[in-house]
Amino acid sequence: MPSNSSSIDIANESMIIVFDADGRISDVHHFVTAKGGKHPTETEQEKAALESATRAGTDTKKASVLRMAPRDFDPTKNYRVDPVKRVLVETPRLKRQG
Repeated sequence: MPSNSSSIDIANESMIIVFDADGRISDVHHFVTAKGGKHPTETEQEKAALESATRAGTDTKKASVLRMAPRDFDPTKNYRVDPVKRVLVETPRLKRQG
């Protein structure tokens, strides 16, 4: 997550997670708007997230999106989405071999 230590005053933040039917996350999109800026609507955010996911190779026809507060997402942890409950679930980190 971005730091507020810069001189930019953040007015609004939101996050969209793109995931598949099994809950695997393909993309995470963090929207940040400085004071005086126009924060994208929910529809605009979802469109941007899905377009970006498509460019990255995700089949967005089979994908879903989860909206969440950025403060509830720790980028140092692994997650998946419970597709039934539509909540983020922390998963164990994979250990590197060799």
